[in-house]
Amino acid sequence: MMNESTGPSQSPKRDKQNWDGEIYGESSNSECENENHEQSVAIIGLAAKFPGDASDAEHFWETLLERRSALSKVPIERYNADAFDCPTKAHFIRENLGAFDAAFFTISPTEAENMDPQQRLFLETTYHVLENSGITLDQIKGSQTASWFYDLHGPSVVVDTACSSSLVALHQACQSLQSGDAEMGIVAGINILFDPAGTMNMDRLGFLSPDSKCYSFDHRANGYSRGEGVGAILIKPLSNALRDGNCIRAVIRATGSNQDGRTPGITQPSGSAQENLIRSTYFRAGLSMAKTRYFEAHGTGTAVGDPIEAKAIAGAFKEHHHQPLYVGAVKSNIGHLGGASGISGLIKTVLVLERGVIPANIWFERVNPQIDAEGWNLVFPTETTPWPTPGLRRASVNSFGFGGTNAHVIVDDAYHYLLSRGLTGRHTTKYQHMGSKNSHCNRNDSVRLNGSGEGVIQLLTLSAFDEAGIERLTSTLLKSHISRIGDVTSSYIEDVAYTINEKRTKLPWRSFCLATSKQSFTELKWSDPVRASISQSLCFVFTGQGAQWKQMGKPLLRFQIFDRAIEEADRFLASIDIYTDIDEAQYSQPLCTAVQIALVELLISWGVQPDVVVGHSSGEIAAAYCSRLISKETALRLSYYRGLAISQAMNEKSKKSSMMAVQLSADLVAPYLSPWNYSCEENDRITIAYYNSPHNITLSGTTDGLDALAVSLVQKGVLFKRLNIDVGYHSVYMFEAAAIYKNYPRSSLRVKAPEMGPRFVSTVTGGLGVSADIQTPDYWVSNLLDPVRFSDAISSVLSSKVSGKDRMERCGVDFIVEVGPHSALKSPIREILKSHNKDVVKYSSVLIKGHDSFQTTLDCMGKLHSFGHQVDLTSINFELARSRKPNILTDLPSYPFNHERRYWVESRIDQCFRFRTAGRHELLGAPVSDWNELQARWNNRLIKKDMIFLSDHKVNGIDVYPAAEMIVMAIEAIRQLLPTTSTVSGYRLKNVCIQSALALSVEVSGSQTQFTLRPSLDTGKEPFQSWSEFDICVFEDKHWRECCRGTIMVD
Repeated sequence: MMNESTGPSQSPKRDKQNWDGEIYGESSNSECENENHEQSVAIIGLAAKFPGDASDAEHFWETLLERRSALSKVPIERYNADAFDCPTKAHFIRENLGAFDAAFFTISPTEAENMDPQQRLFLETTYHVLENSGITLDQIKGSQTASWFYDLHGPSVVVDTACSSSLVALHQACQSLQSGDAEMGIVAGINILFDPAGTMNMDRLGFLSPDSKCYSFDHRANGYSRGEGVGAILIKPLSNALRDGNCIRAVIRATGSNQDGRTPGITQPSGSAQENLIRSTYFRAGLSMAKTRYFEAHGTGTAVGDPIEAKAIAGAFKEHHHQPLYVGAVKSNIGHLGGASGISGLIKTVLVLERGVIPANIWFERVNPQIDAEGWNLVFPTETTPWPTPGLRRASVNSFGFGGTNAHVIVDDAYHYLLSRGLTGRHTTKYQHMGSKNSHCNRNDSVRLNGSGEGVIQLLTLSAFDEAGIERLTSTLLKSHISRIGDVTSSYIEDVAYTINEKRTKLPWRSFCLATSKQSFTELKWSDPVRASISQSLCFVFTGQGAQWKQMGKPLLRFQIFDRAIEEADRFLASIDIYTDIDEAQYSQPLCTAVQIALVELLISWGVQPDVVVGHSSGEIAAAYCSRLISKETALRLSYYRGLAISQAMNEKSKKSSMMAVQLSADLVAPYLSPWNYSCEENDRITIAYYNSPHNITLSGTTDGLDALAVSLVQKGVLFKRLNIDVGYHSVYMFEAAAIYKNYPRSSLRVKAPEMGPRFVSTVTGGLGVSADIQTPDYWVSNLLDPVRFSDAISSVLSSKVSGKDRMERCGVDFIVEVGPHSALKSPIREILKSHNKDVVKYSSVLIKGHDSFQTTLDCMGKLHSFGHQVDLTSINFELARSRKPNILTDLPSYPFNHERRYWVESRIDQCFRFRTAGRHELLGAPVSDWNELQARWNNRLIKKDMIFLSDHKVNGIDVYPAAEMIVMAIEAIRQLLPTTSTVSGYRLKNVCIQSALALSVEVSGSQTQFTLRPSLDTGKEPFQSWSEFDICVFEDKHWRECCRGTIMVD
């Protein structure tokens, strides 16, 4: 099947270079001068689910290298092989054919149950091939089931030319790309075996091997063994693949197809047609046959077909080869996959070209005596063999249909193709360049972090359609893949991060972890799966003063944007003053603001854009900058002069003030304040400075007043905490500082032209801020003096609308990120969320005091991504590894679909046929598909040539079926109906009446008989526990005629 959808520019040419004795460069190509480079097609992805252990491409390759056969007995869930006259072994995939992730493909259970199982397998494999190519569903969306789900719009064609179907489909797909009908193509082949009828028909025709083995090109060739599986490749014009940065697995140089025409028999191939096809495909493409060193043959293992194909291959290449041509046949490993056999051979060939290794043909003892391997210069490898020559690796692939339709494909390895033409592109070809041990696929590049050799932390993300899918993903990634690759390097971690973060579709359920090469992958701690929000709204909350700590944010200096922002702030603040003690307000506040500004610029560079901002106390300065209401310089001036005014006022003040956090609401704390406030002077009163949450406030007052209050709170068991602050912010104790500060903003504020930025919710008013107000000195004096209405502001953010001075805007957020030195507002925010029944709103802090700022920042980004927010993971992970371009890993495990549910609707008749308990008996025949044990029937054909022992039983010269055989039919019928545990001592018959003789037909089709057995209904016993009635009928002259009837019972 072929589907096409969506993605020429050439990269700069490389210098000529010597590689293993061959010269590559602009004019070094020694092939025919008329080859057409514009017709080249890139294979950019492949996926497979083949028999046995070959559940994906990597395991398929292991099967080939380890010379394993996927031959097995027919799985019990397919059909009862012992009940049918056909081979009981073949090559089967391991999964239940009914298993399907219907929800993933938005297919209802009813639709899923009624789909062809091949369609279901094709849908899943199509997703896997897109995944392998690094193309997401968003990129592919732009006919039939796959085109419907994947939103494809190009030609969608189902091809049936029997065994050559998939390569004929490839030929058509390449033509569509070359003609411009499509920009990309998905080519797949599929074959499954769940109905024994097809196998029985092939066996009757003599196609199948009695040994159930494909002895390809061997002297024992006696037919082929069936196999099932699905394979798919994704193709693109090479120029488009290079332009789009796709990973090129191999380059299709040419395809061709022809027909045998008339041969001695419809199933007998034409050697001349095969040879002509090979020659013409090379000729039309202008390609040299001398460079082809491997040939993946059709190689079914038949006594007639193998010599014909071998002779055709030899005839086509005889004038071009002085060295042996290696001939392989994947059917010896996985059987004959019918319509998928061509694509399976092509996938094997792509892997051969990539790895530079030719696997052995298994089951091979000696060459078929009709094949002159030595004279024809052919080698059938019996051992794994390195690619025999340096330089370009070129291979051919054959595929033939039993009706005579042939297909041929010529493929080059990606690396040498690109190198010889001076093109640069991603590829996975394993090669060794002279003077270098490195390649795109060797993963041994060293990564240095700011001159250090330490491993870079990478943020890894996973996504799945269902919650349990995350566990399936981590299991396949850890157990099935990482355990097989050995040591993990920094560059490999980067490649894993790039592949799974950027080249996999983002699905609803997500998880993340932080990883370095110093960790074992089994030690990684993945976050619990969470479901991404459909509509995301993000709030930045900026921490206020007092959260600073030494080296806050320092590890983030490795990011250029953060480092540059800090340097700019440093230069600006140094031009104002020289600071030393970060705990002094005049220094701590601008330092915190500088860190917050740098964090804002870093997060925005990663695509993390808030919809609304809130600042707690001095945090409003950075919030206003983030909201684009003030400039960076204004923000730094405001924070510096704010701190300076506070420091100057503290030096002049005689009374000491401080702050206390109390776990009470404003209403409940009032009675505790009254005794002190009534007894003291107005300027010594304790007042609410911060409305942190509905049940948490912060008080400002004199140290004496707060000491007295503490005694009362202890007596009542009220939780409180004295803050290590020697000034009472947002209270009357700020009057002197406000008087000093109000003069600074007038010179500091730089009125900005209005810009569209995040909404600014004010903690001065508790509602939506107005830009005209925020850009006045009076607002920033109020920010210093007035209580912080943080609880009201966050409540406004959480509500459906935010009230402002002259407008109302929609708001409501699903994630809050605290931007500042520490997660100081975590508890108040969670209390506010709880009071609004908004527990679903998530919270995270970029920095946490005492923790590695790099890890806390990446952890915050991982949480944001998991909940569906836009995060540029590439910018996060690869700013630190700018010296190398990450690779797309094509060997990572594919998405593990949810196969817990089985979708299978089948008629009772079909099921009875597949799982019938008995096979065909020579005399009785086979149970009918419409089985009813109360009216059991067996159909048979009595053919004279198959029953030689009846030739002497004649009456008046006519072959007559013996009465004794009729009795045997009755005995065999009741025996088949007995439980297997039954003990039988004998059989009794009575009232046996032969009404007429059963004359054996002289026709080739023989005599059709039907035997019926039913329990007598007048015995009052269980069926077949007493007498049972039987009759034998024969179909003659278009009518049924009864020949015999009687009763039988088991002793």
